[in-house]
Amino acid sequence: MDKEQHQSKDESMAHGSSNNSPTQPFEPLTMNESKRVPNLRWFVIIMSHLVLFSVTVVVSSLSLTIVAMVRVEAKSSEEAEAECMKYCNGSYTAMISEISSESLKYHVSWSETEKDYMLEAVFWGALISSPIGGRIGELLGPRRSVSLCLIAISVLNLLFAPAALINYWVAFVIRLVQGIGQGIVMPSLYVVVSRWSTDHERTLSNAVVQSGIAMANIVVHPFVGLLISNESANNWPSIFYYISLLNLAVFCFWYLIVYDFPETHPYLSKEELDYIALNRSFKPGVSKIVPWTRLMSSPPVIAYLCVSFTYGWLISTVSTQIPSFYKEILGLSFEANGLLNALPWILSLIISLTAGYAADRVCRTSSVSLTKLRKLLAFLGLGSGSIGILLITCYDWDKKSIVSLVTLSKGFATLNIAGPGTSHLDISPSYAGTLAGIYNLFFNLSALIMNHSVATIVGDYPTQQKWFTFFRLTSGLNIIGLILFIIMGSAQVQPWDPSYEPSPVNFATPLNLDFNYQANMNTFQHTNEN
Repeated sequence: MDKEQHQSKDESMAHGSSNNSPTQPFEPLTMNESKRVPNLRWFVIIMSHLVLFSVTVVVSSLSLTIVAMVRVEAKSSEEAEAECMKYCNGSYTAMISEISSESLKYHVSWSETEKDYMLEAVFWGALISSPIGGRIGELLGPRRSVSLCLIAISVLNLLFAPAALINYWVAFVIRLVQGIGQGIVMPSLYVVVSRWSTDHERTLSNAVVQSGIAMANIVVHPFVGLLISNESANNWPSIFYYISLLNLAVFCFWYLIVYDFPETHPYLSKEELDYIALNRSFKPGVSKIVPWTRLMSSPPVIAYLCVSFTYGWLISTVSTQIPSFYKEILGLSFEANGLLNALPWILSLIISLTAGYAADRVCRTSSVSLTKLRKLLAFLGLGSGSIGILLITCYDWDKKSIVSLVTLSKGFATLNIAGPGTSHLDISPSYAGTLAGIYNLFFNLSALIMNHSVATIVGDYPTQQKWFTFFRLTSGLNIIGLILFIIMGSAQVQPWDPSYEPSPVNFATPLNLDFNYQANMNTFQHTNEN
């Protein structure tokens, strides 16, 4: 009976058109409706979150593990503490310093320069692949591209520990290739968001995926610290084995749950498929040629990439440099430093998810344009982050006040995720992965430049004034990025994107419902037939 009603609906929708009536919507597989999974799109989004979580754990875990990897028998307790501050943000130093040379069954003899290069290798790899990583996901399909990268990252992580013990450069190449994989995985996840999320769930979906980074930074240091301090964990090599198993497990669930398109998923209900197709900006069908000239000269894209650079600078400062400021200028203990370094990430996680939900709700229930909402969130996020960092330099604050300002600056700056951080999905649903890859390129590039700027401005003899000069630079850069986004930013699909419509309708209405439904489904069928 339901099938007859559905066919009747299709016939009535085609009535009045030419004799060649539109084909019926794509039916993924024939199976009982009882086997369909309700709200499957959110399972897909959560799996994207877990993928980003797992690859971020691979990247972040080495910063703490490297302290246990290197010979410690010749180091004093002060040297060990200084090394942990440099490479792992002061987290769990007490655990590391208690490890004796006898308990370290394996160790490497790397110089300070070699350790720096090893930690940067994954970022250089991401710089290599980020510009094309999103496009690979769009053409190959995020299901396959992410799966292949997860397998490669997992296997290489299993090989890293023995490689590090045998040859430095072999281990370096392993980290470099893992970075290349990460540069493909991250933008490919936003291809999933573009295809699976509706317009009025887009911001929250993006926030859920990106929160994988914050979650990884909250979890990884306690996890690694406990493994290193556990005598039965076979010391530091076991860290890489456990993380490899995590990535392999995520791969298995990813491949089982995630499909490239909602239209091809065997467990997606007909009702949810219709709901997604009717309420997303993305139009099925991938253009084989990216309009690079129009894309890179588009003012909204320029504004989006400027914010990616300045926001990346701010986030990298809080992640990698603020702990050194805490120790060198504020004189905070290592134990307190490790805890305080987690606070900005915890607040960021809460704010990003809350802002994502609130932004989508405002879009559904008010007449505020999406462009104005994105700019307001940029103002609140980048503005508060810049002012908070700048205020540190303006008054003689006590330690608690400075820590509070840093935490609030990082936390509220995360409003950027619900603002400019969703622009790749707004302005170009068809090339969301491509834009996210370029975003990742600028983000990582800013992190590398920021680290070298700290080395130049603060140097080997840090003072409060040197740090304050760097903070003013950080604040100024983010204000520039904010101004550019307010002037040139947009949340409208751009004319050079295949999903562009001259009179775009953000959400389904009684007047455009039938048209959008047939347009989405027929385009998908035509693409697959070709």
